[in-house]
Amino acid sequence: MKTWHGISLTALIALIFSITPAMIMSVSAQQATGSATILGTCGISFPNGNSVNYGSLVPNTISAQKNLNMTNSGSVNATLTVKGGNWKDPVNNSVMLGNRTHYNVTSGTYLQKTPLQSFDQLVKNPFRPSVILQTFWQLQAILLNPSFTGTATQTMNFTVSC
Repeated sequence: MKTWHGISLTALIALIFSITPAMIMSVSAQQATGSATILGTCGISFPNGNSVNYGSLVPNTISAQKNLNMTNSGSVNATLTVKGGNWKDPVNNSVMLGNRTHYNVTSGTYLQKTPLQSFDQLVKNPFRPSVILQTFWQLQAILLNPSFTGTATQTMNFTVSC
């Protein structure tokens, strides 16, 4: 009779075939869960460009009303603010105060619009996603140096918060 480490091979084979899967291992299954909070986003885009050209103005005159359209490019309502600095010449000298620029979300006269300031001011709340917001802008060309002629530029900074 053949043996394996002193055990009869016949007995060993019989033992192997008598073992059930439950006798070999115990299986336990548990679950884990994952979670995430998805936040909304907000942003700004200018579907028709991000510049306002007031044209050529004689000192002390008021420009025609100009439009600047913007959209909340995000997924949730936001608050839109704006601020702007002084008008500058090509070498960065101030030639007009920033508050000579007036704006509003409704069409109207220059004096019905809000003067632009150097600190954040409310433009629109709620600033809704995927809706074009029309804003209306005008400039009164009151110069700091009455002899200035040439091109002047102003930077307007828009902030969207959500």
